[in-house]
Amino acid sequence: MGSKTSKRPNAKTVPKGRCMAIIGDIIGSRDLGSQRSYAQKRLFLFLDEINKRYEEAIISAFTVTAGDEFQGLICKADLIPDLIWELESSLKYRVRLGIGCGRLSTQLQPVAIGMDGPVWHAAREAIEDASKNTKYGGVFKKFNEKDDVILNGFARILHAQRKRLTKKQLKIINLLRNGLNQIEVAEKLKITRQAVSDHVKTAEWNVYEEANNAWERVLSLYDFRKQWLSR
Repeated sequence: MGSKTSKRPNAKTVPKGRCMAIIGDIIGSRDLGSQRSYAQKRLFLFLDEINKRYEEAIISAFTVTAGDEFQGLICKADLIPDLIWELESSLKYRVRLGIGCGRLSTQLQPVAIGMDGPVWHAAREAIEDASKNTKYGGVFKKFNEKDDVILNGFARILHAQRKRLTKKQLKIINLLRNGLNQIEVAEKLKITRQAVSDHVKTAEWNVYEEANNAWERVLSLYDFRKQWLSR
């Protein structure tokens, strides 16, 4: 989804466009013991990859802010389902996410730190809700009253569906999501085409994709690139 030729905005004044702030953290990171430094290293590498992959939509790069907390600023919301999938499947640690929609009240920074405004307040409120009420899959705040209900409903039910996936199903689906067809997946994993088909069917992947497409359709209404990338 990224573009090698796109450039992030470099506003010298307080920008007026709406955007989305994402705040996340690794759950229970303090209990990882000797594995904590490894988890942090994976988080840094993951965020570097995210900043490259979604460059077209990121207006302030994702960065680790404190401990195992991270944040970023985007101007196109329909990448969020894909980002959440990658976050959960790549890091392999439980993660909570708060996603807020709104405006900045301070100057835009190239890296998502040192800023303030309603968009950040909404994201902070969202991640605190996620922590207090044990909500996974992303908590959405301040998009609008109706869409907040829809987006959070999809987030919760799709997370529950992802949680059901076995390691084998997840491996197969990740390959399918990366563009391989079922025959190519079977060859890569050295299993039969029928085995791949059975795993996909048992995982109810067609049901997941239908719901995920609906989730993305609502999020596609929040595309503010023209407000930012024309600067």
